[in-house]
Order: sequence, then C-alpha cells, then structure tokens
Amino acid sequence: MKLDRHVAIKILPSQFTEDLAQVRRFEREARAASALNNPNIITIHEIGQEGDLHFIATEFIEGRTLRERLSEGALPVNEVIDIARQIATALSAAHAAGIIHRDIKPENVMVRPDGLVKVLDFRSGQTDRAGVGCHCGSDADGADLANRGRHADGDGFLSFAGTS
Repeated sequence: MKLDRHVAIKILPSQFTEDLAQVRRFEREARAASALNNPNIITIHEIGQEGDLHFIATEFIEGRTLRERLSEGALPVNEVIDIARQIATALSAAHAAGIIHRDIKPENVMVRPDGLVKVLDFRSGQTDRAGVGCHCGSDADGADLANRGRHADGDGFLSFAGTS
C-alpha cells in the first residue's frame, strides 16, 4: 500500500558499505532515532538495504536548517528562546531514552515554516543503556564540559545546554 507522502532518503556512501563498522554505525543511527517519539525529533519510517545500498527513509521536513536561518541575520529574542526550548525538549526526550545526540549544531536542526523545530542526524548518538557507544561530537564540546568539571555524558550535555 502506498501512502503518497514525501520522504527524505539518507544513503550510506558507497565507499563505506564494505566497512562493517560504518554500516553498523549507520544502522545504530536509525535505530536510535526510531526509538524516539517526540514532535521535535525526526521520524524514521524505514531502515533498508537493496543490494549494497543501505538507506534510512525519514519524514521529509519542509523548512530550513538553523544554520540557514542564522545566516540571514540575528533572530528575534523570542524566536531564539522558542528554538532553544524545542531543541532542549528533543534532547531531554532522547536522554530519557538513553540516547545522547552529541552533535547538536545548526546543520542538524531544521525549522519548519510554522516554527516547529526538528532535531536530525543521530548518527553520532550514543546509546548508553545498551552499552553501545562511541566518542562523537566535537572534541571541543567534551573539553569545554571537562573544563567546567562535567563529564561528556547526557547529564553533562543537558546541563551545558542549561536544561538540568
């Protein structure tokens, strides 16, 4: 049955399909995001493979990345607060499910025309409850947290974002 809806397809680049670690990381990204049910987190519709092609089908989000929005100039304070609140809500929901995104940046945040914010790209997420993880995100983020006496874990990142 066809649902006649737009989707976005993320494809694992062909140079990584022979690397089992890269394929597993790609699959972990999809599983991590698909385990979350939050209006501010991208919805995963399907994880698949056709021959050597590995893909993730997600909801199509009409809008622009936060980076694109910021490139147009300063945002009004009330919009900044609303965007930050929605990002924090998404991160809090992910953390409650044991998933640490670790790569929040303007390129991984979409803002729809109606103002709804969606957090994308959980490829670097760490699933801490399952014992599966990797050091991801930027080293500067972890170093900054360490300089503030915090560990680079979910609590540290949420506290760093001002939400704990």
